[in-house]
Amino acid sequence: MPISSSPAAALEPRDRGGSRFVWRAFGFLVAACLVVLGARYLIDDAIPFLTDISSGKFGRFWPRRVWLLTHIAGSGLALLVGPFQFWSGLRQHSMLVHRWSGRLYVVGVLIGGSASFYLASHAGQGAPFAISLGTLGVVWWSTTGMAYVAIRLGHVSQHKEWVLRSYVVTFTFVTSRTLAELGILPSLGRDPFATLVWLCWSMPLLATEVILQGRKVMARRGAV
Repeated sequence: MPISSSPAAALEPRDRGGSRFVWRAFGFLVAACLVVLGARYLIDDAIPFLTDISSGKFGRFWPRRVWLLTHIAGSGLALLVGPFQFWSGLRQHSMLVHRWSGRLYVVGVLIGGSASFYLASHAGQGAPFAISLGTLGVVWWSTTGMAYVAIRLGHVSQHKEWVLRSYVVTFTFVTSRTLAELGILPSLGRDPFATLVWLCWSMPLLATEVILQGRKVMARRGAV
């Protein structure tokens, strides 16, 4: 009997269709949550610094307010533009818009990352926090740089994966702020802010990698 006529093989297309639906539904729910959290971060935390430039608002960052504003502007731009890179309908409708939104995203990462390196070395919160913030900047630039190199070389699938990793790192600003508001800092030891920064990019990036590689493993399994 040919393999293609077996009951299990007959169910494979339907199973793959169901799997695609589950992944799309999961992706939609995740995207919706990210949009809500990102919008809340921008409205409640980022924009107030742009509308109230005073020593009372900036606190200890007042002497370095230009760098902080630069960081907020760059990271805010990346946070806003990032979701357009995942909108498949936009890519199909206008690749020109997709390319320019991608360029704006890279510009936002470059600006925000540059300011973060300065703030890391002048934060005044000790070496652990400076190292954690500086490492975040390196990871942010590295993932974004790999996405750019991949698309320049024509590796579209790898480009998509690296863009996703980059945006996960971009979302560190939102994740850290959300967890801080939930009261997690007292449980993070002697350098809570440093630990929080490490957690908020490394664990989401690990989860993203498990999902990306897990899908490939399951796809190869289904192809056997």
